[in-house]
Amino acid sequence: MVTKLKIIALIVLLVIGIAGCIGEKRGTPTKPVPTGIASEYKVEYWPLTHDEKAYLMIVVRGDPERYGEIHLLVDGKESSLGGILSEADSESIIDFYMFAVGTYGDINTQIHKVSIVDTCSGKTVHAEEISVTGGLVFVRNVEFEVQESDDIYTIPTITLHVTNKGDTIIRITKAMIWIDWYDVGGRPGESPIAIYHNKKMEISLSLELQPGESRILIKDISLPSMDAGTYDVMLTLYTYQRLIARYDIELVLE
Repeated sequence: MVTKLKIIALIVLLVIGIAGCIGEKRGTPTKPVPTGIASEYKVEYWPLTHDEKAYLMIVVRGDPERYGEIHLLVDGKESSLGGILSEADSESIIDFYMFAVGTYGDINTQIHKVSIVDTCSGKTVHAEEISVTGGLVFVRNVEFEVQESDDIYTIPTITLHVTNKGDTIIRITKAMIWIDWYDVGGRPGESPIAIYHNKKMEISLSLELQPGESRILIKDISLPSMDAGTYDVMLTLYTYQRLIARYDIELVLE
């Protein structure tokens, strides 16, 4: 009788362990990854840039409730958290990888192997080869027109220098500008605290860049009054809802 109870207990523990592996990601039971069925996954990728660096953004889409835990590998290396995605491109993502492929003057166009691996079994359930294709837009420089009156600053226009280092035409449909800064605040008699502020604005664009083409864009932005200080500025470019380029710059008003 004792022996039978031990056997039953071992079986229960084994079942719990397997279920835990399958449901580990969300804490609830999920269906295991359907081994060998590549159509269960939708792998998308596109080139993007951040300052002088070029990347392939690779995403795996699907319903997270249908799968167990997976890992996305590129050339055998596991993806790391972090990346540049628009809100629209962030939907229904199971995993993603922002894979470095070079710099402005040296783009790596070799073929890379993308693999999806079931965490529990260690089996590769999907594999394909990709490379850098399509438009690849670099923001080369950003200039602000600054006007000052009585220590108050306004910025009526912004100038963008952009280049397409890709192999196809690319359309740029909008830009977003974020301006972040801190100032010192707090109640009298208390220790001063840093207070965070930000401004955000959208610029509509309609621009097509041929492969190898560079353009200079001057756009009205009419940023409202700003005090002297140092501001962190992030500019992002989009093809419709897809983020394709980011550029960070420090703006000093003095």
